[in-house]
Amino acid sequence: MPEQVEMPFSKHIFMFAFKWNYMNSHSKGKNNQYRKFSEKIDLLKFDEKIMSLTKTKIGYKNNWIRNTYKDEHIKDYNEYSYYYHNVRDAIYTNNASDSIKDKKVNIYHYYIAKGDAAQYMIKVLLKDLKSESEQTTSHIKKESYSEKTYTLSITQIELKVYDTGVGVLSFFADNHDERSIEAVNRINEYGRRIYPQFIEIQEDVSPTQKTKETFLANQHVLKFGKDQSNYYTETYAGDYQSEGNRISNIIMGLLGEGFKTGKKALYKHKQDMIAISPLIDDRMFVICWYVNKELTDRLKQVEKKGEGSYYKYIENDKWYEYIFMEKEKNCQSKWMMQDILKRHTYERWLDYGTLYGMSYCSFVCLTDGSEFAVQNISVHMTTIYYQMMCLVLAQKASILRFEDELTDISNHSKDIPIEAVEEVYQNYLQFINGIYFREVTAQDQGIELYTMAQHLMRIDIDIKELKEEMGQLFRYVSLRADKETNKAINALTYLNTLILIPALVTGFFGMNIFGEGLREQWSITNYKKLIIWACIFIIIVGVLPLAIIKSKKVQKLIKKIPQPLRTSIPWIVVGLAIMISIVL
Repeated sequence: MPEQVEMPFSKHIFMFAFKWNYMNSHSKGKNNQYRKFSEKIDLLKFDEKIMSLTKTKIGYKNNWIRNTYKDEHIKDYNEYSYYYHNVRDAIYTNNASDSIKDKKVNIYHYYIAKGDAAQYMIKVLLKDLKSESEQTTSHIKKESYSEKTYTLSITQIELKVYDTGVGVLSFFADNHDERSIEAVNRINEYGRRIYPQFIEIQEDVSPTQKTKETFLANQHVLKFGKDQSNYYTETYAGDYQSEGNRISNIIMGLLGEGFKTGKKALYKHKQDMIAISPLIDDRMFVICWYVNKELTDRLKQVEKKGEGSYYKYIENDKWYEYIFMEKEKNCQSKWMMQDILKRHTYERWLDYGTLYGMSYCSFVCLTDGSEFAVQNISVHMTTIYYQMMCLVLAQKASILRFEDELTDISNHSKDIPIEAVEEVYQNYLQFINGIYFREVTAQDQGIELYTMAQHLMRIDIDIKELKEEMGQLFRYVSLRADKETNKAINALTYLNTLILIPALVTGFFGMNIFGEGLREQWSITNYKKLIIWACIFIIIVGVLPLAIIKSKKVQKLIKKIPQPLRTSIPWIVVGLAIMISIVL
């Protein structure tokens, strides 16, 4: 019989959305030369780096395993059949015959040895007050902090890499120790940070000390087994002023030696590598399933007001803090909070004891601990709805990635090849047809939750704006292409003009209608006439057309001449030249 596992009080998925760029040793920094989009998002290069061996104290090992859909797993099957056929290619790598570069998404799992206890430790500073005997003579209470450790069990770590140059790294963790909503909120709030949101420069104080006293963890530790060589630790004590938004070593350690972040990724690398940048802010997206019957019962109570009534969740601070991952709610307007909670709550199954909440950076579920909630909804949150949120997050990240690429193109608009712009536009069309979907399932709840997620992340609005920006870019490229075509046509027309006049003169004097006398007058021995003719030829064929093309004054002067006369001028000039030559 399989070992019975105690059900956790809460389940957490921390999802880090990022942009990645392949950087070779010759592409340091954002130099003056634009790099083609296909060079930056080379999936083969990413696969090469993520599958490379990582150096350890006892040798080298490969931490990541490529993943494909396995239809023999009933959990995967339920998740797989939930989505439309055309959506599955953006969720799974189920076609093993496709090469890495031909898939919309590549999936990797971090190898966790059987028997190793994988843990995510979140060490936070909690405020407390000193006793009266410890107070200073000024009688001013000084704030002091003690460290509290929250330990989560890691069940799996998954990495999804998309062909739009973005990725999502997800940590699946269970909480078996903390029951209270306050503790769950702290786990979500502190566990999702990847770098300090702000720093304060003070003498003899760490620049991140104030941040840690606010919402940054004092330390993050990711442990695999008892071997400390498999520990990844982040204390947020680096020089963030010079390093920029350096991503936590919890993430960079997992990815391996072939991945860099911060300014080092752009300016100080000496070998080929993958540069990783956060696409949203200092927070990871969080999915959370939590059991608390007492809180659920309070939220589903109905309050009568006049002739109407409402559920009491719309005025509950704990529900607000749970949705928005806050230790203390930051909305101090009662009416605004009610409006926000109505928009961010999905209440279809509230009377059954299950309530969903969603924000820009979270998707949470609160249940009453019933058998269905524990055995089914907890699985749905970590499978079906995880895939849905992953897809929405990939859409948001891809939109931001394309906008970043458009900015890069605008910075190189004068020298960027037209083919490179067309390549970006082609990738955008592939994204619209392959990753962005208006609907992903026929299930009512799935349709409603997916629509809600896209709305709260402003995906529909961003898609329209991106479409307009791409349209402007395409029109700009078309104008550039037309301009280059016109230049080529003008050059060809000028060349034809140069060839036409001597051809006419040669053909004219090559006729037999003037007899032998005229040909004798144009004998090569008559150097005086030859010199006069050469001068006229040079002026008509060389200098005059060049002056017309190059001189704006001449062009303005020509435009003042009536159109019928302007058309006849070249023939009049040629005729006069021939008559002058004959007379001379």
